[in-house]
Amino acid sequence: MDIIVNEIEDKKVEDIIYFVKNGDTIAYVADLFCVKKEDLARDNDLGVNDKIEEGDILWIRKRHTAIHIVKPLETFESIAKSYNVSVSHIKEVNHIDTIFIGQKIII
Repeated sequence: MDIIVNEIEDKKVEDIIYFVKNGDTIAYVADLFCVKKEDLARDNDLGVNDKIEEGDILWIRKRHTAIHIVKPLETFESIAKSYNVSVSHIKEVNHIDTIFIGQKIII
């Protein structure tokens, strides 16, 4: 399977590669990336109840995700509000607690 990540003018991301961490489940990862667990499982040739292990790699087909480049004076709150998502979603998806100008973050 070829994994293609495209960044276009609108900063849309086609696909995401996720490295499974200890304790992750298909349901947790699906919720983290706002996709259906059935779709995530199917895209990775897994069953919805299959166990995944630390170090496994999952392909997340994401059609409506954006990459945002942090601008001066932006905060987690202002970015989250502009995309209608939660601050915790941005922090979890990017595995970050702080942001800096010029940083690319997945929404």
